[in-house]
Amino acid sequence: MANFFNYLRFSLLGGLLLVLVVIFGCGDISSGVSSLTISPSPVTVGINQPQAFTVLGINSLGQIVSVTPTWSVTGSIGTVNSNGVFIAGAATGSGTVVATYDDKSASASITVTDKCWVEGKITGELDAGGVQSILVSVSGTSYSDRSDSNGNYSISNVPAGTYHVYTEENNQIYQSVSSEVTVTAGQTKTQNFYLTVRPGVPIPSTTTIPDFF
Repeated sequence: MANFFNYLRFSLLGGLLLVLVVIFGCGDISSGVSSLTISPSPVTVGINQPQAFTVLGINSLGQIVSVTPTWSVTGSIGTVNSNGVFIAGAATGSGTVVATYDDKSASASITVTDKCWVEGKITGELDAGGVQSILVSVSGTSYSDRSDSNGNYSISNVPAGTYHVYTEENNQIYQSVSSEVTVTAGQTKTQNFYLTVRPGVPIPSTTTIPDFF
């Protein structure tokens, strides 16, 4: 009888050890990095301007793994620090930012430009949260953009210089407005607009009903 209990005890102990080996062994395997993914890519950056990149590791189970990669740049377009922040050089060109971890790597395509961006938000008397689908144009150029559902617009590839940026004139509700802006090579200029309604357009009443209780 004693032999039976000894056999049972060693059998249970052996089974427990096997389970522990499987659990911890699988943990080591699944935590390894199978691939890297980097974002954003592709991206256009103005000369002398920063751009932050993020890299994630993916293990053999498709799970996200935190990694601390080594960063590098190809194409002589700028520099990148240990946190993945790229600083564009003073000249235009194309290249990549590369993140390396163990024997895996991922790269982001970068174009460095001396063109500019004009962007901002459009609000109005009837739309404090943002006016949608308003055309914004840069005078003397073909560059324009329509505001999105939140009233935001962004015009890219604008050459450095001074311009009048204006909203469309044929809107049935809001009057057109313009502003002079100066954009510097490679930089972004923020220009917000507040629109007033055209004469004769009714403005909803905001009368407050008094509380008698």
